[in-house]
Amino acid sequence: MKAAKDLAVLEASGLVSIAALQPELAYMFRHALLQDAAYGSLLKQERRELHRRVARALDELYPDRRDELAGVVALHLEQAGDAYPGVPLGPLSVGESGTLVSNLHEIESLPVVVRDAILAKSEGNPFFVEEMIRMLIEHGAIERQGDRWMATEGIARVEIPDSLQRLLLARIDRLPESSRRTLRVAAVIGRQFAVRVLEQLVTPAVRP
Repeated sequence: MKAAKDLAVLEASGLVSIAALQPELAYMFRHALLQDAAYGSLLKQERRELHRRVARALDELYPDRRDELAGVVALHLEQAGDAYPGVPLGPLSVGESGTLVSNLHEIESLPVVVRDAILAKSEGNPFFVEEMIRMLIEHGAIERQGDRWMATEGIARVEIPDSLQRLLLARIDRLPESSRRTLRVAAVIGRQFAVRVLEQLVTPAVRP
C-alpha cells in the first residue's frame, strides 16, 4: 500500500493519528488547522479535480452506502466547481491553552526574548505554541536531557514565523515529497479519512 508508508511518516510527525480501526482503518488530522493548511497549499484546479475523484471513489468503494453518503458525495461535487470555503474551526479549551503555555515556560535556558516572541505572535492561540515547540524540537533547538527540556545553541538561529499559517506550511514543506502529497490529498477527503479511500486516490492507475 503506497499510502501506508506516508501515513507512518505523517503520524510520526504528529500531523495525523489513527481515528478508527473498525469497521475499517481511518486516520484524522490532529487539528483542523493542519487540514486547512494542507488543503490551502493545493492549487484551486487541483483541489477541484481531487474533490471529483473523492466523490467517484466514495461511490465506487461504498455502493451499499450510497444513500448514507449522498450528502458527502454531493458536497465534494459542489466543491469541485466552487472556490475553497475554508475549514470551520472550533475553539480551543482554556485548559489546553494553559497547559501548552506552561510547557513553553518549562523549557530551561530558553531565552526570554524567544519565549516572549512566541507568546506574542501566538496571540493567545495555544495551538501556535504547540506547533512552535514541535518546530524547535525538529530543528534541534531544544532537546530532552533526562526529565527536562533544554534549549541548545541552535535556538539563536531559529526564526519565529509571523503566523500560524506560515508555521504549518513550513512544517508541511519539510516533509518528504510523497508524504507531503499524501497529506494534501487527505485534506481534500476531510478531517477524518478512510485509508481505503486515500489509497485509491494516491495509487497511480494501472493502464491496460
